Amino acid sequence: MHVCQRAETTLQCRPLSVSAGRHFVAQTLSSWGVVSPDPAFSSVEDVLLVATELVGNAVQAGSRPITMLVETHRDHIHIGVQDDSPQSAAIRRVGQDSAGGRGLVIVDAVSDRWGQSTYHRTKWVWANVRIATGSVLAMACHR
Repeated sequence: MHVCQRAETTLQCRPLSVSAGRHFVAQTLSSWGVVSPDPAFSSVEDVLLVATELVGNAVQAGSRPITMLVETHRDHIHIGVQDDSPQSAAIRRVGQDSAGGRGLVIVDAVSDRWGQSTYHRTKWVWANVRIATGSVLAMACHR
């Protein structure tokens, strides 16, 4: 799969990194031209929600710095988050009164696909959010 654009950052494993990760993705997409009226702009809130949930899960699961990746492809935006926990990410059943545990349910609902890969003692959890045709992101692939 051809990567059109790519950006990566390292975040500390602490709750404040959730908003920092969200901000990183928002700023990155804006710098790549995903602003109104670009067709991909309609997917930005879903992408930011996915980023928020993936970083939040990594903060809960890990103890060392988190790597966050944003990639664009012709038809989707890929968000990946690496943490130092070898424990698999899984959709959990939670009670109606539970304050947490719905992150991957949300990711599953708003993304086109999501998954994970384990490397040594770390894992990457990723999700793809489809973007509308005609975006500046797809045009960047033709350069």
